[in-house]
Amino acid sequence: MSSNSLSDDELWHHHVQVKHQTMEYIRRRTGFGYDANALVITWARRIASYKQANALFADLPKLVSLVKNAQRPVQILIAGKAHVFDLEAKQIIQSIVRAMQNELSGSALYIPNLDMELDANLTRGSDIWLNTPEYGKEACGTSGMKALANGVLNVTVADGWAAEVKWDGIGWQLDHTRVVAHIYELLEKEILPKFYTRDADGLPKEWIAMMRKSLQLAPQFSAERMMREYREQVYES
Repeated sequence: MSSNSLSDDELWHHHVQVKHQTMEYIRRRTGFGYDANALVITWARRIASYKQANALFADLPKLVSLVKNAQRPVQILIAGKAHVFDLEAKQIIQSIVRAMQNELSGSALYIPNLDMELDANLTRGSDIWLNTPEYGKEACGTSGMKALANGVLNVTVADGWAAEVKWDGIGWQLDHTRVVAHIYELLEKEILPKFYTRDADGLPKEWIAMMRKSLQLAPQFSAERMMREYREQVYES
């Protein structure tokens, strides 16, 4: 069924249902659950220093003040693994886990051993897909495309595939010269207010509108479009 045929209420409640399914999957996998009704921010990919998985955690007091607000709670999910010989990446994971065990306890979860099944759950059961690479170093970044196709909103540096998108009204483009500060600004001033501003029926109307725009954009970044262009421009030309 096309998302265009769904009402706002149907689209939103389907998304919330999928978020709860993802939470239950992660509970079975890790033994830890979380509040799936909270704003769920996910960073999930191979962990390497240039991908800056730790950018979100750079100012812990500020992050704690944002995520532990009882009226606007945030759940952070980090998933990924480092190359066996990448000591710097392993240290990044250790620093993130320490923060989760201490200041962010109850509001953040690290899920080890990212695989295709976990990736499929995260790219449909999150609200925000966070991408924070050093500018000019991201080759493509396909996970954000999968999130887009599930109505999960991207918050991303405009690198790789994300450089091809004008993100206004679809997601949020991070200023690559000030990624850390910009993440916190967007959370406080735009993302959290949009997610938690509800109408009389409990629907975040502005958020749903952005979900729809993401879903409408997704076919431009699909394997179907790629194969069609290969056929038309290479094999049939």
